[in-house]
Amino acid sequence: MRIRTQLHLLVGASVVAVVLTTLLVAAAGHRQSAATHAQTQAEIIEHEVTGLLTLTQEYTRYGEPRAAEQWHRRQQTIAAALKTQVSPAGNAVTLTELRAATEALPPLFDRLQRNGQVLDAFAERRQAALLDQLLTTTQAMSDFAYQWSQDEAAVRAAVERQFKFIAFAAPVLMLLVLAAGAWVVQRRVLKPLAGLEQAAAAVERGDLGFKLASKADNELGALARQFDAMTLALAESRDRLSRSEKQLRAITDNLPVLVGYVDQDEIYRFANARYKTLFGEEPESFIGARIVDKLGPARYESVRAEVRAALGGERRSFERMHRSKGVETYLQIDYIPDVDSDGTVAGIYIMVADTTERKLAELRLAGSERRMLDLMNSIPAMVGYFDMDERCLYANDSGLRSQGLERKDLQGLTLRG
Repeated sequence: MRIRTQLHLLVGASVVAVVLTTLLVAAAGHRQSAATHAQTQAEIIEHEVTGLLTLTQEYTRYGEPRAAEQWHRRQQTIAAALKTQVSPAGNAVTLTELRAATEALPPLFDRLQRNGQVLDAFAERRQAALLDQLLTTTQAMSDFAYQWSQDEAAVRAAVERQFKFIAFAAPVLMLLVLAAGAWVVQRRVLKPLAGLEQAAAAVERGDLGFKLASKADNELGALARQFDAMTLALAESRDRLSRSEKQLRAITDNLPVLVGYVDQDEIYRFANARYKTLFGEEPESFIGARIVDKLGPARYESVRAEVRAALGGERRSFERMHRSKGVETYLQIDYIPDVDSDGTVAGIYIMVADTTERKLAELRLAGSERRMLDLMNSIPAMVGYFDMDERCLYANDSGLRSQGLERKDLQGLTLRG
């Protein structure tokens, strides 16, 4: 399963858990409030019934109208309160019996009031029977009220236990959801990321053989496989580059010319074996060094303008004499700009050829030519040379004087002329 899908499911489960927990806590709190209110009402009615029982006994003893009036008010208060009561426990039997007893009291008390005015023996017995019935019913009311109060107390205690359980279970549920989320993140995200971090560190160290070999069917698994493919491609590219560098090194080291490369900062990045022949130092000592540090300030100053021009994009070719350990050599130096596709000059290629033998041959030839010319000019006879088109290519001094010509007049002069 994709990590994104798992995270979405985890977030959805967390939201559902939070909403469900909130609803359960709210419902438990509401039930607790209702149970508390019902118990309070039961205790109040129990107190009122106890007071009604006291008023009944007081009236039967003294027969005062004030007690009768108070009895009626209290009985009406109890009856009115019982009409709106609903037991949260659903135990309506006790509450129903209490209502029935409450409704049965007024007729008995009215009959007791009426019979209280008759003084014969039969009336007294009937009065005693009514009183006994009234007291019994009132006592039953008291018992029912007490039982109702106890029932509501039990209901409240049960609701409080449920509330405490839900209040304890809610954070536990949230912790479980968080633990599940942490497990998913640790196993499906952090662990693969740690592997990718190790792979990146290995590649940074140059270990392109490090493989993640992930088989996970998710985004990070695909990324790990792409990383492995990338490192494989890099390893193959490095091998090809290494082979190319070896080939380049083998070719350049066997060339009869010095080959080097410097970047825009005038730092050597490549030097073939001919550097040792010319400078007496290993080629590796040039890598990372600046031109001025290897040539020295005086020698660098003689080529500085050529280097700057080549780094500006101009190809430069010139000759310099090089003296090393008392030996003079003639060098033909070429600076070739390394131009990128966007026209930026990344550096310059350096090619230096030893032209000492050629230069000495040229000097010897020039000396021979000068001696030959001196000899020809010293001859008192006219000497000249013409090509197949009868153009005069050479005339000695005697020949020029005989014709009244200057050497500059030979250009375009023909035999006919």
